[in-house]
Amino acid sequence: MQTEPGQQRLLYVDPSLGEGITISGAVSPITSDLVAKWINWFADHAFAGESFIGDIACAGGARLYGNLSNMLHLMDPRKIASGKDYVDTTLAELYATADFEPYRVKPPRHLGKARLAWAVLKACVRMRPFFFAMLQAMFRPESFQVRYRQDLADFDRAVVDADPDLSIVDLARELYAAVGRTALTATAPAMLMFIYGGSDAVPRASDADSERQRQLVAAILGGGDELVLQMGLAMFRLARLLPETEYHDLDALRRRVESRRMPEDFLAAWDDFIDRFGCRGPMEMDLANPKYGDDAHLLLSQLAVLATDGGTDPVAVHADRVRGRAEAFAELSALLPRRRRRKLARAYRILCDFEGSRELPKHHMTVVNMAIRQRLLATADRWLVEGRLERREQIFELTLDDVARADADDDVDVCALVAERGAFYRDAKERVRHFPHLIDSRGRILRPERNYRPGELTGVPVSPGIARGRVKVLDTPFAKALLPGEVLVAHTADPGWTPLFINAAAVVLEVGGELQHGALVAREYGKPCIAGVIGVTSALEDGQWIEVDGNAGVVSLVDDKRETDP
Repeated sequence: MQTEPGQQRLLYVDPSLGEGITISGAVSPITSDLVAKWINWFADHAFAGESFIGDIACAGGARLYGNLSNMLHLMDPRKIASGKDYVDTTLAELYATADFEPYRVKPPRHLGKARLAWAVLKACVRMRPFFFAMLQAMFRPESFQVRYRQDLADFDRAVVDADPDLSIVDLARELYAAVGRTALTATAPAMLMFIYGGSDAVPRASDADSERQRQLVAAILGGGDELVLQMGLAMFRLARLLPETEYHDLDALRRRVESRRMPEDFLAAWDDFIDRFGCRGPMEMDLANPKYGDDAHLLLSQLAVLATDGGTDPVAVHADRVRGRAEAFAELSALLPRRRRRKLARAYRILCDFEGSRELPKHHMTVVNMAIRQRLLATADRWLVEGRLERREQIFELTLDDVARADADDDVDVCALVAERGAFYRDAKERVRHFPHLIDSRGRILRPERNYRPGELTGVPVSPGIARGRVKVLDTPFAKALLPGEVLVAHTADPGWTPLFINAAAVVLEVGGELQHGALVAREYGKPCIAGVIGVTSALEDGQWIEVDGNAGVVSLVDDKRETDP
């Protein structure tokens, strides 16, 4: 990726900070390799062997990057900026304001417009099941729902029935093929219906100049039943099945859970949670990070946070928002003329029918990643016995091809491969807190320009409300405890951060948008949230008093002499 001094600089984009991997630090080599592989597998299928993905995407040691320079002749970033606002307002701002002219290059032959037009035509033919499913979702939604449920069941069976004798590379390819098939005919059409036919269409049916109607639209868009929200509510209920004192000794509690020496109601709820969400966990898209299903201590440590009195009750808050959604729909319908009322009714039906699909593509990835992780750990345990590894976690510093080769050939020096492959990752993990959105081939980082007023930081409001509290800056969800009433300040958030939102008075994120995990959970828990606050994890320090205005998108420093500790 690096170019020599004096050579043309190339510009790279890290597209997965707001959605996708949703990790701002270093990603393990095996995860970067897996992501690069499934991009290539998808491209091979969609474009029938046209070879140009290598000119667009590349693994950069600890992250996966897109070569923006090679795509500037095809697109104007300013024209696609608004489409990024949903999940990553920072990237959208960069696309809208950055100077891309110094990074324009003559495109590779594979990326010529004529060659790409032919590739896109072939892709449309190969992707016709998606277009058929999209039409069915638009014009025969009841039939689509039947097919949708069948496709989800087929995916579950494909994961269970995966051939255990396949190599790790072939296993990953087979499992991601199941993800792709399901996305093509079920989850992708449903998610697009939810976004464009539901959450986008509800505001268009109302009068944007009416303050009351804007409030009703916000209420309708809340009160949903999205998968990450279900996980947070299930975790809260599970935590409250035990007295808070049970969590004082997590090691002892873990041993009791693993030996099944627990109350029956707790074990039943535990088993149900692991069955549904065992593939999830903090910073879950990295194969190297433990998941709830393979590390009981991880789940118990997050339950301990939720067992502490003083935070909000997310179950009660969500129940109020569910009731408020129905009431808001009825009131807004009564305010609209007949034509807009019909548009609202259709948008509301689509919103309710398809909102559960928003998280499913990523959830399916976590399901197959869990299966891949379990295979890798089983291999690592065998290599430990054989003396080929020093620690089981070292297997995540290899590539999938390395693992397959070493599994087939006992003469492969696994420790030497780990030393070679993992060197950059280990260094980056130690030294880099947060990777940037845009970086060029000589190390120049492009950032949005902000002229903050003294004592203020500004961003994009993604969950309404106003709250005050002491700052708690976290790089990972388990770095330190978030006490009730503190303001969670983080670079970005994935579903593993959900328990922290319950204690938080408000949430401030550097990366995010209205449909990103942090914003969705904050809205459903009734917490003010602001995203796209550039440099917030460096600008704020633990203990500072701030006011978070989720209506205006303003974070204000407050004179702590006039405040008292909560």
